[in-house]
Amino acid sequence: MRWFALTVIGLFALYGAWHMHVTPLAPDAPERTGWLFQQFGQQGVAVGMLLMAIVFILVGLIGLLRLGRRPKAIR
Repeated sequence: MRWFALTVIGLFALYGAWHMHVTPLAPDAPERTGWLFQQFGQQGVAVGMLLMAIVFILVGLIGLLRLGRRPKAIR
């Protein structure tokens, strides 16, 4: 169950990174005034979210594949 949840979280993070990348810059939005946005800008935060999403999806899928290969007695 945790591997599936990690994959779903990765998909939501992937959507969030895509959405952040395509939305126009609104500097007065409260979620865009934090330290990360000041240091890296909108594109930097979007790239960071994209990398995290890819890692979450890969780890979740690898975990799901390994779960399917285990003998039923161990599950």
